Amino acid sequence: MDSLPLFASSVCWEVRKVECRRALDAGQRRIPFQNKVGVGLALDEFESKAATGAFGHVGLAESIAMLGAGLGFEIDTIDQGVEPIIAKTTVTVGEQVVPEGRVLGLRNTGTGSSKGETLISMDFQAYFGCENPMDEMILDSDPPMHLQIPGGTHGDLATAAMLINAGVRLLETGAGLKTMLQVPLPRVGP
Repeated sequence: MDSLPLFASSVCWEVRKVECRRALDAGQRRIPFQNKVGVGLALDEFESKAATGAFGHVGLAESIAMLGAGLGFEIDTIDQGVEPIIAKTTVTVGEQVVPEGRVLGLRNTGTGSSKGETLISMDFQAYFGCENPMDEMILDSDPPMHLQIPGGTHGDLATAAMLINAGVRLLETGAGLKTMLQVPLPRVGP
């Protein structure tokens, strides 16, 4: 939700705003991930855990800040929110069942604004039985950019691949803490 829209901006003359959406089927992910997004909890259990900061996409605010910095936006406010997605009917994925009224997962939103104008918005949804998983980036830009990855990117596989592919590039950057803004373009191959 940060490096890919930055790369997409490389063919643009100007970027005014960015929208990123990610929708995942938590039923296709490992049990710890399902637990992390609250699958199967009662609403009061979800709200109790959410109040402690135990739920939500880790790094959403940081992605907004990095994307803003990379595009030269002067982000002065970052807001985030997390809410449960509740089953309206019983949902079954494979042998797993989430009864009506229980938590299917969550929706985590974030915005980056400058002087009251939202320049970056992010919408991360991870819930049991998501019917249209995808990753999507829309750049209000010249020329306009709209990228969509049907089915979405499998987070576990992509994280492992990114660690390997970016790790090779880190050898080119020297010692110290780096952001993706400072690392040569990760890719498969030499």
